[in-house]
Amino acid sequence: MKSWYYLHPEYKKELANRVSNDKVFFKNQTDGAYYEKIIDGIDGSELIKKGLAKDFIFRNGELIANINLMPLIVNEKWSDLTKLLNQPEKTDYKSLLRLFIADMNNKDEKDYFTNSYYSLEDIAVLFTVFGKKEKAQRLLEDYNYIFKVNIPDDQYIYAAKLWLFLFEDKKKAMGFIYKAEHDAHSSNLWLRCAKCWKELFDDSENMRRCLEKAEEKETDEWSMIEIINKGACAKGWLELFNNTDFAQKHLEKADNLARESCDWQECAKNWIEIFDDSDHALKCLEKAEESSKYFKNWCNCAKLWIDLFNNFEHVEKCLEKAGETIKISEDWKSCAKYWMAYLKNSERAKKCLEIAEDIAKKSNDWVHCAQGWGIILNDTEPAQKCLEKAESLANDSVEWSNCSEGWKLYLNNASRSQKCLEKAESLANTAKDWKKLAENWGALFNNMDKYQKFLNNSFKSLD
Repeated sequence: MKSWYYLHPEYKKELANRVSNDKVFFKNQTDGAYYEKIIDGIDGSELIKKGLAKDFIFRNGELIANINLMPLIVNEKWSDLTKLLNQPEKTDYKSLLRLFIADMNNKDEKDYFTNSYYSLEDIAVLFTVFGKKEKAQRLLEDYNYIFKVNIPDDQYIYAAKLWLFLFEDKKKAMGFIYKAEHDAHSSNLWLRCAKCWKELFDDSENMRRCLEKAEEKETDEWSMIEIINKGACAKGWLELFNNTDFAQKHLEKADNLARESCDWQECAKNWIEIFDDSDHALKCLEKAEESSKYFKNWCNCAKLWIDLFNNFEHVEKCLEKAGETIKISEDWKSCAKYWMAYLKNSERAKKCLEIAEDIAKKSNDWVHCAQGWGIILNDTEPAQKCLEKAESLANDSVEWSNCSEGWKLYLNNASRSQKCLEKAESLANTAKDWKKLAENWGALFNNMDKYQKFLNNSFKSLD
């Protein structure tokens, strides 16, 4: 078993005892699509103990391990991967991995890899499943320039781990950690580097150096970034050294900096997640309410009352306050979502959507209304009427692309969706237009030829 994450033994033991042993949280965001879900039947506590998970979320007062695919693929945890990916919702290219795992005996590389782009997860699958060591190694060596854009920070860390865990190449692994350090611009990123030195090489000297860099990024000037940095440093001291005194000092500094609702919300989350300190968190959340001015402030407070305290009484109060601040259709659609998600109140959700329609003016407003009816309330008739209204008001390529998303995602009407994309194509003339077309053909219809064609058009429009 290759431990993917390092946690101080005492902190790991405490965290494993707090985390649910019968569910995990899985979030995937690739190619412009978003997917997240609580997955039952996977022991998150055991994954923490084995070093295959370390992050977590709160839902309804319960601590749930937040996991990703890479450590499971490298350790060939196919049973857990099957549970993760065998969901009805679309999960982008990972749906291919799901289909592959469902038929483990039919190991045909061509069935899994359908285009020229290989993600780090794909490289790991090439090695662990198909035994293509040389090809996986070549792709990993080329990883620097496959993207032709900046590589996401976490990917450097993942690449470093693949070099060590799959190929036992310490030099290459160190090289990618140094790349991650070179691009580190926040406390959070320096902490990831610190942890990686410990996880891969048990290198306390470099770990402390990176932790000091993380603290150097801190200032005593007010900003949301500083509050996040202090929370990250607090977590780092606990995860790496189980040093509660240093961790607490960082959270107290964050409290002293907090001014706005979002600041206090972050502080509340940190006190619960890092120390399970409900008294401190409650005071912070009350201050978050006192300083709430905007729609999102109140919605986020509502979410935290459920996630941290499982308190539904305060949720209703927050959503009432949120409604008093709304000025646009999209926010009324979001408010409908929260009434359903948090309180399962379909009547209040319906009322929100009716108001959203009353103030809808543009094509995109009606697409948001359609999403509310089709996805939130599963009512197809008003959703269809909203999309027809959206089409009648669509004036440019992006608006027609948005209509396309509505027909496919909210009503599963592929033919109507494609007609909208064809209309969008006829009007496209900017990089933004072509990029949106590329994303929709790829995400909605898995048409990689058109995805690449329109993406190239987008690049040409920038010249």
